[in-house]
Amino acid sequence: MFGKKKKTEENAAENSIKEETAAERTPDVKKKKALSFVPAIIICALLIAGIVFVTLMILKLDLLPSYLVIAAVLILVGFAFICVAMTWSTKKPVRFAVGAFLSLAMLAGLAVGGFALTKAWETAQKVTSSSALLAEVGVYVNTDDNAATIADLKGYTFGVLKSDDRDDANKALLKVASDLGTTLYVAEYDSVIKLISALYNKEIQAAVLETYHVELLESMEDPEYTDIAELVRLVDVYQVESTLSTISYDVGDIGDSPIKKDEATPAQLGYEDHTFAIYVSGIDSYGAVSVKSRSDVNVLAFINDQTHQIFLVSTPRDYYVNTTVSGQYKDKLTHAGLWGPECSMGTLSNLYDCDVDYYFRINFSGFVDVIDALGGLDISPGEGYPTVHINGEDALLVARDRTYLGGEVDRGSRHMLIISAIINQAISTDILYTYNDVLDAVSDSFDTSVPYDLMSRIIKEQLQSNPSWEIIKYTVKGYGTSDFCYAMGGPAYVLVPNYDTVQVVHDLVRAMERNERIQQPEQ
Repeated sequence: MFGKKKKTEENAAENSIKEETAAERTPDVKKKKALSFVPAIIICALLIAGIVFVTLMILKLDLLPSYLVIAAVLILVGFAFICVAMTWSTKKPVRFAVGAFLSLAMLAGLAVGGFALTKAWETAQKVTSSSALLAEVGVYVNTDDNAATIADLKGYTFGVLKSDDRDDANKALLKVASDLGTTLYVAEYDSVIKLISALYNKEIQAAVLETYHVELLESMEDPEYTDIAELVRLVDVYQVESTLSTISYDVGDIGDSPIKKDEATPAQLGYEDHTFAIYVSGIDSYGAVSVKSRSDVNVLAFINDQTHQIFLVSTPRDYYVNTTVSGQYKDKLTHAGLWGPECSMGTLSNLYDCDVDYYFRINFSGFVDVIDALGGLDISPGEGYPTVHINGEDALLVARDRTYLGGEVDRGSRHMLIISAIINQAISTDILYTYNDVLDAVSDSFDTSVPYDLMSRIIKEQLQSNPSWEIIKYTVKGYGTSDFCYAMGGPAYVLVPNYDTVQVVHDLVRAMERNERIQQPEQ
C-alpha cells in the first residue's frame, strides 16, 4: 500500500520535472534565456574593438619595446575576459552589476588611452613634417601719414626692394591689391636706406618690405641708420609663404673655417655611425614658429646613442662668420636665421667642419609654453647663484639677459643650462603627470626636421634599458668689435671667433664620431 503510494508520488514528481523541462523549451523561455547573453556579447564586441584600436595605435607610435607591447595586450585581454565572464548572464544580478561596472570602467580607460595615443601621433606628425617658411611683409608709411589701415592707401605709390626678398614682397603686393580692389603703382629701390629715404622724401607714399629690415636698422650702432628706422610707421603685416622654403644651402660653398681638419672623417675610416647632430634654434619672435626671424639661440647638440653622451655647443648670436648666403662677406650668425634654419645649419657646419643633420626650432612663446607644461625647471642661473624653481617667463628672462647675469658668452652658457634642465625633466617620470599639457604646448610651439623613426628608436631604448645620459656643455669664445654685416648693409657689433675654441669643438666631435667617450673641456 505504502509502496504503491510512494511510487505514485515519484511518478508525479517525475511528470512535474518533465513538464518544467518542456516549459523551458517553449519559444518564450528560450528567447529570454538567449537575451540574457546579449549584454555580454555587446560588451565583448566593444572591448575587443577598443583593445584592437589601442593596440594598433601603440604599434603605430612604435615607442614601446616589444615585450611591453605584448604585456600590455595580455593584460587588456585578461581584464576583458573577466568583464565578459561576469556579465555573461543576467540571472545573477550582483555579479552582473559588478561586471558591468568594470566593463564601463575599462571602456572609459580604452577611450581615454586611445584619445591620448591618437593625439600623440598627430602631434608627432605635425612637428616632424616640413612646415613652410613664412615671411612677414610689412606695409609702412611716414610717421606723419594719417593712414590707419590698408583701405586708406588707395591711390598710393608703393616702393619695394629691387632684389632682396622681392618674390615675398610681390606676394604681399598682390594681397594689398586684392584688398584695395585696384592696380598698384610700384617703384623699385636698390637698398633699404634708399627705399625709406624715398618714403620720407614723398617720392612714394608706402614701402613694402619684410619687417626684419626695419628691425635690423634699429639694432645698428650708427645713428644714421637707427634714425631712419624711426621715420616709418607700420600699417599692417602680411604673412606669405617664403620662396626660401624651396631653397637648400650646400655646405662648403663658403669660406672654410681656419681650423686644423682631419684628412679623413671617422665614417670614411670605417667607424660605425652612432653620432648625429641637431641644431637647436631659438628665434627672437612670438607667434607662429614658422615665421622667418633672427636666431637668438644657436646650440648644436651632438648625440651619441652608443656612449650615451650629449655634447651641447653654444655659438654666440653675434659670432662673425661667413654664412651660406653672404659669400665673401661676413655677417652675424643670428642673421643666418633670416634665410631659414637650413642656412644656419650650413653656416655652423662650415664653421666646425662637421655634419649637422637636423634642426629643432622654437620661438619665445613656444619656449615659455613648453617649460610651463613641464611644470617649470630647477636651475641655477649662474655661478654663485642658488638653485631655484622657475616658470617659463622666468626662464625666458634668464635666457635672454645680457646685463645682470653676464654678457653674450655667459648667456650661451645659460641657454645650454636650460636645455640640459629640459632634457632631464623630459626623460624623468614626472613627464607622465604633465603628458597632455606638454603635447598641447609643443604642437604649435616648434617644428623640427628630426625624423619620427629616429625619435621613436631613442625613446624605445630609453624605456627598455633606461641608460644614464651624460651632458657636456661648451661655449666658443671671441672678442667684440664693430664691422660690416652682410644682412644689414652696414656696421654693427660683432664677436670675432676665437678659433682655438672652435678647434676644441671640432676635435671633440671627431672623438664622438669614433664612439669615444669625451671629457668636459676647460671653458
